[in-house]
Parts: sequence; structure tokens; C-alpha cells
Amino acid sequence: MLRRAIEREPRDPTAIQKLAQLVLPAFDDPRAITPDEALQRDAQFVIEAINRLAERDDSGVGDRADRLFAEHVTALVFARSLQDAVTLWSARDVRLDRTHADLGRRLAALAVARNQLPLAQRILELCLRSNAEDATLRSDLAAVALAQGRIREAVVLFREVAVAQPESLDAQRDLAGALLAEGDALTAMGLLHAARACTAVCDCALELIRTAIAARQHAIAIEAAGDALRRCDAGDPEPLLWLAFSEQQAGHPLQAKAAYRAALRRDPQSARAQAGLAGLGAN
Repeated sequence: MLRRAIEREPRDPTAIQKLAQLVLPAFDDPRAITPDEALQRDAQFVIEAINRLAERDDSGVGDRADRLFAEHVTALVFARSLQDAVTLWSARDVRLDRTHADLGRRLAALAVARNQLPLAQRILELCLRSNAEDATLRSDLAAVALAQGRIREAVVLFREVAVAQPESLDAQRDLAGALLAEGDALTAMGLLHAARACTAVCDCALELIRTAIAARQHAIAIEAAGDALRRCDAGDPEPLLWLAFSEQQAGHPLQAKAAYRAALRRDPQSARAQAGLAGLGAN
């Protein structure tokens, strides 16, 4: 019905917007990764309707024009290519409206999901050029750099975010992860160990254990394992497995065996616990 309404009255922007919202999925929808032919046809219809409207309507400013622009970019993603959509998006100054920068973020996220990392990098760099103080953009760009293997660049970007947001545990964890990837486990461990909030969060405490083991700081790993035991789910064997491994690395076989056996009580099928006990010569 919307298609027919648009064909009858091509100057009706409301019908076009409703159709676009109806047929075009969000970028985080699984259909956005590999659009099928039906989605491509629907998106092409939206593009043609927007183009016809632009030819007949000279009111190319305001909120309505911005919404139609966003729908046009979105439709290009599905009808043609993400590259074509980015070309249209980048032709408009993203400083004109924060909506355009937000659209850029979503395009970058889709580029990452499609494993088009250089394109994601380009989008985020354009966004950051006009939003230099945006720590989230900088963090996203760092994550892309890390995924591309540009580890030193990722460390620099993550460090800038951590300096700008000293109270952010996520910022400290991101920087620690990049430092660990760079081979600086000791500095990474120091960051996590200094962040008091880390030991209050199960997965961060586990991350601290792994980083401390990589830095050969076994006492800190054992301490963090104790924090993880208090913070993680009571039935989760993971803290005990890491405690056992930490004790083993520290040269404490009896404590390691006890922790592996405790992990097996939580998960009798745990291959890691069984292998750990076998490696310690335990029955």
C-alpha cells in the first residue's frame, strides 16, 4: 500500500519515510551483513522514491531533509554497497548535525561487522576530524587499529582515552589489552591492578589474573583469583581454574591440586581441570 501511495503521490515524504523504516533493517540486524535480493530491490525502490522527491521538491533543508538523507544513505548500503553509502555520507559535512556523526558511527560498526576494516577506519577518522574531543570515537578507532594489527597506534589512541577518562574502568581495560598485545604485560597488569573497580567485576578480575600471569607476577594473580572467587557466580569454575593455574605457576602444587579439584566439583567435565591434575601427577 505504501508503494502505491508513493507512486500516486511521489511528493509525499511521510510515505517514503514510513516505507524506508518498514523495509530497511537496522545496521545491527543480521540481514545487514549480506542483503538478499528482496532487500536490495526494496532499498532500490526507496532510493528511486527519494530521488523523485528531490527532483520535485525544493525544500532540501530542515529535519525532514536530514531524515531523508539518512534513509538515502541507509538504502544505498543495501541496494548497492557500503562504499557507495559512505561516499554519499562523507559528502555532507558531519559537523552540520550530530545526527550525521551518529550515522557515521553506525556505518563504521557495519563495516567492522562486514570485515571492511580500512573502510571503518576511514569513517571513524572523518568523524573524529569534526569531533576531536569525542572519546568514544577515539576508542572505536583504536579498536579498529588493534584489529588491523596496528598495535602501537591502538596503544596511543587508547592511552589518550584513558587520560581523558581516568575514572573509566573500560578505558583502563582497553589500554591494558592493547599493551598486552604489544608485549608489555607488566604495564598492562599495573593498570588493572591500580584500578580498584577492576576487582569488583568478575570478568575484569579474571582479566587481571591472565595479565598478571603473562607478567610473571604470580602473587598478584593469586590475589586476583581470590577477588574473582568472591565476585563471579558461585557455580562458575573459571576463577578456580585460574587460581589453580596461578598456584601451579607460582610453584605451589598442593594448592594447585586443591583448586583444580574444587573446579571439578563445580564442573565434573572440565577438561582443563582434568588436564591440570594430570600434569601435576594427581589421581
